Order: sequence, then structure tokens, then C-alpha cells
Amino acid sequence: MTEFNYADSDTVFPTQIVTDRLKMNRTDVSDENPRELYKKLTSESAIAAKPETYPVAKPRTVMDVKNRYFDDVNNEEESVSYFIRKKRTDEIAGIFAVFPTWDCKRLETGIWLDSDYWGEGYSKERGEAVLELTFEQLDFEYVRVRTAPDNQNAQKAIEKYILENGGRKDGRVRGDLYNENTQKVSDQIYYSITKTEYVE
Repeated sequence: MTEFNYADSDTVFPTQIVTDRLKMNRTDVSDENPRELYKKLTSESAIAAKPETYPVAKPRTVMDVKNRYFDDVNNEEESVSYFIRKKRTDEIAGIFAVFPTWDCKRLETGIWLDSDYWGEGYSKERGEAVLELTFEQLDFEYVRVRTAPDNQNAQKAIEKYILENGGRKDGRVRGDLYNENTQKVSDQIYYSITKTEYVE
């Protein structure tokens, strides 16, 4: 059972999400160690996962890195992001975000998980917490996830919580994503699950 903790009655998204092995705190309210965050976001695996944002100019204050990534996130109308920490060691394992579309009651989600934590089921555990948040806390109707066609690891991770909970692979959309940094267009593979599928 996932635990959702809210700062106050006016907050739509929880301040903290706690699962069996993970503790996920909102990036705008959590008291994260900026040096630890800098080290994590400039690690080899982070650069490999998002090369279009690197190299990071140095020297920079460690808080510049946090602001660079999260200043435009955590407006509950558009997106909310969370740090993912292992409960046992309190280490940062990754970051994820959710993107609500209120009119059609849809939530999209994306994750970056440090390669040191791949293969441990953390992505599935986080994903199932997002499904529970979407359908049981927010009463949304639809969750959608996308990834690059060549990212086999992400596809396997998504399938473990989307397909295994009743969702489906919708297919490949050509030229769906434009990257402003690289000025290139790329295909995306979409997965989705509805509230009815999840309940059934």
C-alpha cells in the first residue's frame, strides 16, 4: 500500500509518496542536499541519459543545477517533479515528473533512474505508485507514457507496470518529439492505461 502525504488541504499533488522501498519528495518542497544533487545530475549515467543538456558549465554553484532542472516544474497546473530516494539508505536513485492534462483527466509521467539502480524493480514500484495516485487519489481517467524507440530498457520498465496492470502499448508515432537543443525530430513509442483497465 502506497502512502501519500500532503502539505495541506489545498495541495493537489502529495508532498511525499512512500512505497515499500522508496521515498519520493517533491523537488520544490524537499530539503535536498544540493551537493549530492549536483553529483547525481552530473554523473556519467545522467549525461548519457540526457546528453543534449550537457556539458554543464563549470564552475557553477550547486543550486544553479537544481534551478536549471526544476524552476519550470512544480506548477501544479502543468507538472510536478519528485526526487526518488531509497528508504533504507536515503540515497537519491533518480527523479520523476507527472504532467496533468486536466480537461481530459489524463496524467503523463516520465522518469530518470540512475543506472546503478537498474534491474531492482524500482521503476515498476514508482510506476505503480503513479497509477495509484492517478486513479485512486486524483480520480483521473488515463495514464500515458512515452519513450524513444531505441530505449529498450525504458520500454521493458514501462511494460512492467503498464501492461502488467491491464494497459497496452499504443504504438510508434513518427516525428512526435522536437528537441529544441538538438533541433531534431524523433519518433516516440506510447503506452497507456485507463482507469477501467486498471480496476479490472
